[in-house]
Amino acid sequence: MRPTYHSILSLTVIATSAITAGKCVGFDGAQINTLGDKAYGVARNDAAIGEAVTLQVKGLAVVEASEAITVGAELTVDATANVVARTLDTQAVFGWAVTAAAAGDKIEALQA
Repeated sequence: MRPTYHSILSLTVIATSAITAGKCVGFDGAQINTLGDKAYGVARNDAAIGEAVTLQVKGLAVVEASEAITVGAELTVDATANVVARTLDTQAVFGWAVTAAAAGDKIEALQA
């Protein structure tokens, strides 16, 4: 079954770095590149620096898993702007896995 998203809230920001659709973006408008950073949302479109990017900030997001993830796992964002299982209290919570995934698969995640 193909993962699907359901956006409850989407906002547009100006990209401060190159952004790839489906990747997690921080509150600074840049694609996340540090494990455990807070995510503002998931990019719905590609954007170059200075371009508008629409972020899904609340809802059921479709993101790439960088590792195997089980249903119900608490998620954080890794240095490639994908999601991984949260292992430390210092890592920001992105959300929870609604579907399981192997590394490289798309996963449905309920955003925190």
